[in-house]
Amino acid sequence: MAKRKAKQQQAPSLGDITLAKPDFEQALSFAEVVPNTDKPVDISSPALGTQVDMEREKVDAERKQLEAERQKMDAERALIAAERKKLESATASSSVPPEQHMLSHPTEIRLTTTPEQRTIKSRQSAAALMPQDRETCDILAERARTIATPVGQQQYEQRDQYLRFRLGTVELYGIPYQYLEELRYVGNLARVPCTPAFVAGVVNHRGELLTILDLKQFFRMPALALAGECRIVVVKHAGTRIGLLVDEVDGNEEYQSDELAPPLGSDGVTNMEYVLGIHAGRVTLLNVAALLNDPALRVMR
Repeated sequence: MAKRKAKQQQAPSLGDITLAKPDFEQALSFAEVVPNTDKPVDISSPALGTQVDMEREKVDAERKQLEAERQKMDAERALIAAERKKLESATASSSVPPEQHMLSHPTEIRLTTTPEQRTIKSRQSAAALMPQDRETCDILAERARTIATPVGQQQYEQRDQYLRFRLGTVELYGIPYQYLEELRYVGNLARVPCTPAFVAGVVNHRGELLTILDLKQFFRMPALALAGECRIVVVKHAGTRIGLLVDEVDGNEEYQSDELAPPLGSDGVTNMEYVLGIHAGRVTLLNVAALLNDPALRVMR
């Protein structure tokens, strides 16, 4: 060792470089102190091999679980397809609307009858459902004859209409539409001297003088002052035109002659020819033809 150190301390001569030999003992001792970080990992050790096996088993278990779930989903998809096909075939062979078969889950579908039972029912004819005993057949035949009997001609006759109006405070009268010509406001009603009390006056009706008859006076009813609801009903029969002064026009109704009740006498209407009848128990239907032929009105023609 002393000689080696002496050689290392000897100065080199010019033009000749002498390298010192390495100290192998010192290098070896240094390698034993500093650990080698580049040393590869030995995976063959028992502890590390056990950990790798556990991770591999865990991955295999997860893969098997995923495969089982995929198989379960495939089975459910096949079940849904089979139930849908069964539902479509049942809907096509039955008369139930398709929307009644749509349920929340295919496994909840329940058919009340089988396709074979529905086929048997459809083959049953109407004759098989009819009663077979003699008494029931006679009753059905009698009902058929009753239904087939022509309805009376009276139900097909056209119903007539009449104008309903009020005289006084409560009494209702009517004039058939066949005599009705026009409705108009009272307007300028001119009094005519030396005429009966039931003549209310005259008005200008399209260039002609129209006599206005006050039915309350004609029927001897209490007189009322003219109000805004008063109207003149222009009627015509056999070339005679006259205006009837009424207190209010109430509307119109339909009637048939056989529906009218017989007229009843009163203090005002003494001549029953003026009345066609009583409709609905409250409306006195006037006979305009008989009214215009009254001798008291002939002077006004």
